[in-house]
Amino acid sequence: MFEFQSEKMQPQKINIAQLNFSVFEIVRKVERGDISLGAIFQRNPKWKNDRKSRLIESIILDIPIQAIYLSEEDDNRYEIIDGQQRIRTINEFINNKFKLINTNFCKGYAYFKELEPSIQRKIEDFQMVIFVVKKDNLPDVKFEIFERINTGAVKLNSQELRNCMYRNKGIPFIIRLANEEIFKKIIKDKRVNVNAMQDQELVLRFMSFYYKGIEEYTGNMKRFLNDTLDRYDEYRGREIEFKKVFINVMNTVYEVFENDAFIIKSKNEKDGKNKINIALFEILTFSFSRYTGSEVKNNKDAIKQKLSYLIENNTLFRQSITSASTTTKVKTYERFQIWETSLKEILGGK
Repeated sequence: MFEFQSEKMQPQKINIAQLNFSVFEIVRKVERGDISLGAIFQRNPKWKNDRKSRLIESIILDIPIQAIYLSEEDDNRYEIIDGQQRIRTINEFINNKFKLINTNFCKGYAYFKELEPSIQRKIEDFQMVIFVVKKDNLPDVKFEIFERINTGAVKLNSQELRNCMYRNKGIPFIIRLANEEIFKKIIKDKRVNVNAMQDQELVLRFMSFYYKGIEEYTGNMKRFLNDTLDRYDEYRGREIEFKKVFINVMNTVYEVFENDAFIIKSKNEKDGKNKINIALFEILTFSFSRYTGSEVKNNKDAIKQKLSYLIENNTLFRQSITSASTTTKVKTYERFQIWETSLKEILGGK
């Protein structure tokens, strides 16, 4: 039997510093690489010139602009949480990458270098409010801050935020695995939004259960996945091992289920395409990783029949993979336990 323990909410210390940087300072930090404009988690569309010009005009007119949020990294460097387009626009204009087009108060077309020296100085001296999320914040707190600060026109999802927070802790490896041909083949036409990095989160889910097991799951999926990346130095030496397991498991899953892998067929699908069931993804990838590919493939008919039977006839199992909340500790433990017990009956104990 699994024991469930409640977690007490404790207030956490939050460390955010408020600074003022001049436009000149910001551009210098970008050029030195102290502020990164190339974060792989960013997907906001690039501003057009009219919007860029309005921002520069606001600076010229001393109209306060929205604060910038940065994440403090090592070596006095920063990652942009919110404000990428504002910083990019300012940097581009100072470096004469676009012209200031006609706006309500500024007439004519002009590059920065063509402006009067007094206007150039005014732009460079303009003070911007900067909030810096300090690096000594606890990972859970930092992630919560990122979510609350995330105010861009296109909201970043949890995995995109992770790609900011943990870009040097497992993210490059996860991206490589998500680009493996067998993985792309197995998730094809299953409504996995690659542009929103949902494919990477699937990889991270498998990785988290593989490295830590079901025993470490407390019912908070975000925390469970974030913890894997936060502790990634513990797992970095196992990348070769996990890559081999990952590819073998995906090949095995495809051999057993083919294009129906990780889906529950529905007669109501209008376009004939079914959506991936993440709960099925978790239990199948984790359980198959505990057996050899040949053990699973040699019993694929029995495995498919058993899974179909559970989905159709076992109310507890079906609810654990299809209910509105499948990430609770109870539901997660139930589906893992039911499926692992069933698989042992077919393949033998492990």
